[in-house]
Amino acid sequence: MPNSGAAHGTTSLINISVYTGITNSVTQRSTVTISALNGTTDFIGPVVRVNGTAHTSFSYYSCVENSTTLLLQKVTGQNDAGSGIATQLAVRTITAAAGDTIDLRIVGNTVTCYWNRTGTPTLEYADSSSPLTTGNPGIEQLGSTATLSSFYLRNPIAPTGTTLNIICDGDSLTEGAGVFSPYTDYLYVNSVAPFVANVAVDGKGLGTGLPATDGGTIETMLATGTTVVDPLLVTGATNVVIILGGTNDVANGVSPTAVYGYLQTYIANRRGAGWKVVVFPLPSHTGVTDTPMQAYNKLVIANTAGADAVATLPQSIIGTHSYSNTILFVDGIHMTQFALTSILAPAVSAAIN
Repeated sequence: MPNSGAAHGTTSLINISVYTGITNSVTQRSTVTISALNGTTDFIGPVVRVNGTAHTSFSYYSCVENSTTLLLQKVTGQNDAGSGIATQLAVRTITAAAGDTIDLRIVGNTVTCYWNRTGTPTLEYADSSSPLTTGNPGIEQLGSTATLSSFYLRNPIAPTGTTLNIICDGDSLTEGAGVFSPYTDYLYVNSVAPFVANVAVDGKGLGTGLPATDGGTIETMLATGTTVVDPLLVTGATNVVIILGGTNDVANGVSPTAVYGYLQTYIANRRGAGWKVVVFPLPSHTGVTDTPMQAYNKLVIANTAGADAVATLPQSIIGTHSYSNTILFVDGIHMTQFALTSILAPAVSAAIN
């Protein structure tokens, strides 16, 4: 749901605005662009999972900035005057300015904030302590001077009438770390752009729980496959889940055979829920991880796990030491915008077709 009008608080108290025009998934995203700040006095930014009673008691996750600080927090029992419990999940010192963008996302119980969308998450926290589980995306303003020039609220609920529902699951390779747009923005089926939702999380393991940047353990793809992906299945549509996972497991020392076992379980669970499943061999990866990646890829390509399709990627992406190609890899791990747009997305589109 895009909006392109300026927004600001009307008082010096806490102002929350949420979008309730569509049924919201627990997977949410709110992105804002800041047009004015007010020193260290005002805080402004996106919120997700806002729930409760307006003005008197509401709860939410937020990522807000003033001129010097970016703050990721969980707020419970809040009212307009600021009473309630605000738990600081993570904080960064920044030099903020008009034109900043703040992108806040929540998948499962992992909340991630990107500031000016560079590289990996600026702030990330996996909330396992009484996480907020319902609500709507929106915007927050503490104070009356700092202003938004635009905001964009998104979630992965397919619109009415969707006949092809595609959900992309994975880690930072799917989320699009370090690039302008992930490969999921460029998928086409028979030359038509289908409905596509991206529920990837940076630093996520296929079957291994790994630490978030700022605290907590990120739920695995096996776990969120059930809690996040399966609820997005659309009755009567062709439902496809694309899984690019296992890089972080292998990089953390899990054997290729064990990781492939995780993938087999993921495929069986999604197919049992009604999905068709497209899988990826893993891109080349800098350092000692590259060799076990090759062993894992042989298992993926053999496809004894019974995926409906395996995306075919060239050796320039999956071959040994391919990570050293700076035209295709940003940092020896993540792919460039060119690679995602011209190689990865067409390969997945072909597999779906």
